[in-house]
Amino acid sequence: VYEPAVYVNVYRLKTILGDTHNAEFFFNNGSLTGDDLLEQLLHVVAGYEIADVRVYGICPDAGGGNRGLFNILRGGKRLNPGGLNDDRISCVNPMDPDRKLYSFHCSVHNLKSGRNTLLRSQETKTRALVYMGAGFGWLQICDIYSRDIEPRITTLTKQAIEPDKYTAMNVRDG
Repeated sequence: VYEPAVYVNVYRLKTILGDTHNAEFFFNNGSLTGDDLLEQLLHVVAGYEIADVRVYGICPDAGGGNRGLFNILRGGKRLNPGGLNDDRISCVNPMDPDRKLYSFHCSVHNLKSGRNTLLRSQETKTRALVYMGAGFGWLQICDIYSRDIEPRITTLTKQAIEPDKYTAMNVRDG
C-alpha cells in the first residue's frame, strides 16, 4: 500500500570551511524505522566518501526514528548520564573502519523541543521546569508576554505565544 509522502529527510553537508551542500532528499509517509534511516545514512556517507569527501560527524534532528538509528549505531548501548564515552557518541565509519562518525546534537531542534515541552505544559497543567522550588511552564511565559508587551520590552510575538501547528514546528518565533 502506497501512501503520499508528507515528510522529507534532508541530508546536508557542512564543511569545515562553512560551505553547505544539499546531499539528498528522502520523501516518506512518516513511518521510517531506525533501519530505514540507517540505509539513508549509509547511502549519503558512501556517496561523499566515494567522492573523496571525508565525513566525520552527523547532526540529526531529535525525531523518534533517529533514536532507533542511534540505538543501532551504538550497538544497543544507551547514553551514559554520568559521562560521554566514545562508543556512545560515535560509531565506525562504514566506508573507512579506521575512522569514526561522531554524533552531535542539533541545537535548533533542542531549542524547539524545549519550547514545545513548555507549550505542552499548558495543556497538562504541569510545570515542566523547577528551579530553586519555583515552577516554570507555558503559563509563566504567557504572563511574561502580557506584562512586557505594553511597555514594549519583549521581542516575543503573539504568534510565539499562540503558535499554530506550523509555528510549533518552526523555531523562528520561539
